[in-house]
Amino acid sequence: MNKVLLLLLLFLYFSAVNSEIYKTIDEDGNVIFTDKKPSIESEEIEVNEVQKIKASKSSSLSEIENTNVEKEKDNTNTKIAISLLDHYKKMKPSLDKSDWHIHDPSRVINANSSQIISVTGKAQEDGYKCGLETWRRTDPNSNWEPHECLFIDKPKWISKTVPTNDGAFWAPEFIDKNRILYSVASNFDDGGPSCTALAVAKKVEEEIIWEDSGAPLTCTTGTPAKTEGGEIEVEAIDPAYIFSPDGKAYLITGGGLIHGTEVNPQTFQPLSGNWFSLDDPSWKTLARGPKARNDEEGIGDGYEWVEAPYVYYNNNYYYLFVNWGACCRGVDSDYNIRVGRSKKPLGPFYDKEGINMADGGGSLVLESEGAKRGPGHAGIWTNKKGRDILGLHYYDARRDGISLHDERKIVWKNNWPTIKK
Repeated sequence: MNKVLLLLLLFLYFSAVNSEIYKTIDEDGNVIFTDKKPSIESEEIEVNEVQKIKASKSSSLSEIENTNVEKEKDNTNTKIAISLLDHYKKMKPSLDKSDWHIHDPSRVINANSSQIISVTGKAQEDGYKCGLETWRRTDPNSNWEPHECLFIDKPKWISKTVPTNDGAFWAPEFIDKNRILYSVASNFDDGGPSCTALAVAKKVEEEIIWEDSGAPLTCTTGTPAKTEGGEIEVEAIDPAYIFSPDGKAYLITGGGLIHGTEVNPQTFQPLSGNWFSLDDPSWKTLARGPKARNDEEGIGDGYEWVEAPYVYYNNNYYYLFVNWGACCRGVDSDYNIRVGRSKKPLGPFYDKEGINMADGGGSLVLESEGAKRGPGHAGIWTNKKGRDILGLHYYDARRDGISLHDERKIVWKNNWPTIKK
């Protein structure tokens, strides 16, 4: 009897190992593995060994649903979160504390007994390969400290879709402590594609891993888009999102032109299944930059550049924050934050003067003040007293234009955000 049982177990084992495995993606963007050939388009994969991938501990992202996850060997979309401070020490030269800087911060989110933000990585710098960073503080009165490096290597799809990307991931935005939106773009001089994507934190045994979704949510090709005013280059960068009170989710992104669409609340894939296009009615144009005073200041359609969208819901209004002006020039940056509001998540958004932001409207929220130059990348969080706090970065003229994080209290006057002095 024991011999018969042993033979049966051996048969089942070798049958499982040698069976054909197929990989498919369902309509919601979920990856499914099966030994039965599906009727929809699928990819046959070779399975030699299944390996559990362990990650370093990440105390800030606990309370994630415990799942016993097994990953394919060599699955390069699975990334281990490592100590950002240790990573700084490996740079050549190492990044001294006096050179720590924060750029393109996400909104502040609470994670257990601390607060965290995500920021653009420093992959372009020598000896450094971190696409996304998180920073942590114990409370709102403490200083931000380097926390985690989330992506060391680029997911496979980036090398194929954005081939000239140098490893830098831009302007991440936390959806919650387990999901993060981020963008990737071609080199500045390349004029190629740019994309927005999603990464998800999962708990494997007692460790945390960050896993890229394996495909972008939306991309632009780098080919100029034709508008009524002329041709402009539209970027799929600086992602933002908003959940409406009825549970629907919307993705907002863009540089040159801010655009948005409804998405799946879990996967954040567009419900239309389409990437952005001016000809696609499922994507709405939400904002442009100010009207250009001359051709040199314009971007081809009679307007100047706009980027860094952020949407906030308050008192039955959706508020769209964007940035006008020039970023990333240190003390010479003239970045400034603008806003409009709407009763609908995808607009139209109007400023205080009643001008549609899609026609170049936008009321001033914050501009350079003293040594704090070029404020940008707005994000709002609410403190324990119920007060809304605007987070942003600025360039410090007292420190050679290094970018730092700042927070300002918001006072809502006549349902418009005003920065408290």
